[in-house]
This record gives sequence, C-alpha cells and structure tokens, in this order.
Amino acid sequence: MPIRIGAHPNNTSLTVFSRRPDTAEQLRASGVDAEFFPYNSGNQTIPLFRAGALDVGGTGSTPPLHALATGLDVVLLAATPPRPDRGGLVVLDGSPVRDVTDLAGRSVAVMPLSWHPQLLIAALTAAGMGWHDVTVVELNDATARDALLRGGIDAWIVTDPALADLERHAPVRVVTGVGEHHSNRSVIWSLRSVVDAAPDAIAAVLTALDASDRRIAADPAEAARLLTGTASADWTEVLARRSWGLTRPGDDFVTEQQRHADLLARAGVLPRPVDIAGAVRGPAFGKETTSWTSSGI
Repeated sequence: MPIRIGAHPNNTSLTVFSRRPDTAEQLRASGVDAEFFPYNSGNQTIPLFRAGALDVGGTGSTPPLHALATGLDVVLLAATPPRPDRGGLVVLDGSPVRDVTDLAGRSVAVMPLSWHPQLLIAALTAAGMGWHDVTVVELNDATARDALLRGGIDAWIVTDPALADLERHAPVRVVTGVGEHHSNRSVIWSLRSVVDAAPDAIAAVLTALDASDRRIAADPAEAARLLTGTASADWTEVLARRSWGLTRPGDDFVTEQQRHADLLARAGVLPRPVDIAGAVRGPAFGKETTSWTSSGI
C-alpha cells in the first residue's frame, strides 16, 4: 500500500515537497511507494486522517491538539524550528488597542484550526485575562482582512504574506508578536497504526521532507515559484526569513504544547485534556535532524 502524504497551502513544506519534480523518484529510490493528496485547507487535515485518506500530514501545532482531544491516536513525528514570523496580533494603526488588556470585550479574528488560538490563549494568560474576555471569530485571511479594514473586527492574528497584503491597504500595529508567546512550529504527524505498520517508509518520507526543506533554505526563489507559479517577492522574502529543516519534537516543544493544551482545555476550546508526551515517540527516528531511522520507533 502506498504512503499517502497530504499537502495543502497552509503548510509550505509539504506543498513544495509535493511539487518538486524529483520527489516521487527519490522516495521510490528509498523503497517508498508514495502518493500525494493535495487539498485546499489545513483545517481539513483532521477529517482526512479520521477518514483514512492520509498517512502523513503537516499543520501548525494546534490541529494535533484537537485531533488528540477528539480521540485520534496521534503520533507527532517531527517539528520545524521555531518560526517567529513577522506579524502576530495586529490592529489598525488608529485603533485604541495599545496592549492585550485593551482587547477586553473586543473581537479577535483567528484562522480556523490554526496555531492562532495558541498564541492568543498564551497572550491573554500572560495579561491576566481569559479566553472568554474576548470574542474569538474564525475567519480565513481574505475575509479577516476585509473585516478589519471595515471595522467589523478589532484585531487579527496574521503573519506574512497576508500581513504584507494588509499593509498595502492600511497602516497597522503589532500588539503582540508571534515569538513572544508561541514558537509557531509546523508539525509533521501521523496515526500510531500507520507508524506501527510502516516505520521504514515513514522514516524515508521524513528524511526526504527534511532534504526538501533545506533546499528551500538554499533557494527560496525556487520554492516561491513552486508555491505560486512565479518568483513572488512576498513569498520569496517570507521563505528566506523562515527557519527550515525538521527535528524530532524535543522537551521544549512538549512543554509548550502541554501548557497551551491545558489552557485551551480549561477554556473549553479543546473538549478534553490531552497528553502531549504520550503522542511523541522518543527518540523518534533518531536524535538528530539528518539521522532518522526506524530503530527509534
């Protein structure tokens, strides 16, 4: 049976990986029969895993929390380094909101099933506030931009390239930056049944994906062309600033994820508490980025 790898626009690593002409050949050389399943939004990852349509997927760090909280037996395979991208919790420049406490009673837009709730819950907690002190609105990028510009929402969690697009329409201020409260890592994950059934194939996929990530770091313009069809200046700049490569989820990742998961569960955003350490197989695929082997599973 082939390994089915999901690719969606919200996960740059997997989208570029799936569009490289030599990816399938490299995986076949490793003895892996791989199929890519393109889909249009990261918020469909959990339903696709639940339906059995995916074997390997990648998202921000929050969807695996929801997957665990709704009963999927998830294994967190690998994570990127922290990505404190430009942006964060943003308001229009003329907004009366100067810090997080000024958001009390106001609305904040987040992308559905993205990492945004982790940044928001951590920022609210640090300010002595709770999730229900603000009105959280789930909106996609284009709708959130228009709502903010028209005064329909008070704040938006947004990073480049959507932030650069917003700035072409109006001046903005960043109230809380991404790196202040959340490491913003992408996570590659699977189901325990898949990892148990095909450990060597999963290890080969991670090795190839890590190599693709390092090619992005070396040539962001090429990756931008694979993403958009052109050497988009916005995307080339974003890719050049971002950290690339995969590592096994370490103690710092587990600690942050557990803390945020506990906060989200207490707020009712997650339906029940989850155990992050139990979802990490360590030392999964070896201790270093370039030394994954199935022996650690």
